[in-house]
Amino acid sequence: MSNPVFSMSSKKPVKFDFGLEGLRGVLAILVGLSHALIPYLLDPGYYPDIYWLNVGQIAVLTFFIISGYVIGLTNQKEYSHSRANQYLLKRVIRLIPIYIIAVILGILARPEASFAKVIGNLFLLQNIFVPRLDGNNPVWTLNYEVVYYLLFIPIWAFRIKLRYCFSFCIFLSILAWFVFEPSIIFSYASGFIFWLFGLWLSWRTQSNHYPVKIPLLSYLLLIYVNSSLNFGQIVMNLLGYKGVSVGQVSMIDIINAFCLSVVIVSLVTRREFPALKWINLICFLMPVVVMLILLATGRILEPRWIPSIILYSLAIATYQWKIDLEFLIKFKLIGSVSYAFYLIHTPVLFFIRDYSSFSGDVFTYFIRFLIWLLISISVSIFLELVMQPAIKNKLYHLFSLNKAA
Repeated sequence: MSNPVFSMSSKKPVKFDFGLEGLRGVLAILVGLSHALIPYLLDPGYYPDIYWLNVGQIAVLTFFIISGYVIGLTNQKEYSHSRANQYLLKRVIRLIPIYIIAVILGILARPEASFAKVIGNLFLLQNIFVPRLDGNNPVWTLNYEVVYYLLFIPIWAFRIKLRYCFSFCIFLSILAWFVFEPSIIFSYASGFIFWLFGLWLSWRTQSNHYPVKIPLLSYLLLIYVNSSLNFGQIVMNLLGYKGVSVGQVSMIDIINAFCLSVVIVSLVTRREFPALKWINLICFLMPVVVMLILLATGRILEPRWIPSIILYSLAIATYQWKIDLEFLIKFKLIGSVSYAFYLIHTPVLFFIRDYSSFSGDVFTYFIRFLIWLLISISVSIFLELVMQPAIKNKLYHLFSLNKAA
């Protein structure tokens, strides 16, 4: 992994990528569905027992790749202190207004949060100094994002080669299983591997082959297969690390999610590289390895593994059914509000759960689900398409920021 020459003279203007925006929408839906399936979080009297549909972690880590990719695309000029200041100001303006709303909603959803926890979360210190909010657990990722945004500055300023950053993060991720503390540092490193790949990918040349079709359904099915089989946990268990906790993101997640996330984002952004076909092959071989382990241990026919086997078979069967990337444009609205949706959908789940009069069966769950989805999307649209642009325009004018970058 090498760094580019940061010079706009050799870079084409960045065009808006509706396919990537659509992918954001799909990932946001996957995260929301995963949380809605948590037992009794939406309906206090009922939940569908389909645990294998919980793919939130893989979706979040794919968001990390997209985050690094976007930062790389939008910061291509040579480093300077003024550009770094503008970069940080733009990140603050983009993140903080909606984040404050999300924290307030999390407090209202579970008002028992201590003053220290509230202040710590408001200043993005969760994970380090205070626990995350009980009423809005997904805010943990914003602290990670801020750390990665800050780490980008020395990479940008000193042109640190990404292969060194990547190798060091891999080292820390492995070290976590032997040292255990401080787990947050190791967890940051594991997540940064995803973010760094996105940054590196943004410096690759975009393919001009149109139309581009990819086996999108097959990859989405693989996301569910990987999450359900949890190959990373099986590997660590075999190595004798069963029950060891090493943070929110760890080597387990790298094993489970990295290859698949890399393939999906690379194909959607049309930025290919020589190793991509081999990484793609690994994605489809990993479930086979898990199934062979289960077969060898006599567990292959346990009920918990049956859905994974079925989904994997469907992933193989649908691989030749390739969908034009323009299909993702159908999800561009959700993609355009995905940040707000990600941050506010969990408090909305709590608000709906606290209304216990209409509860207890499939029908009530379904109605609650529709209400949750409608409220979450509606509030997200207001925050992203009404409130955020108004705040952005005022602050960009106040600080004389360039809207084009």
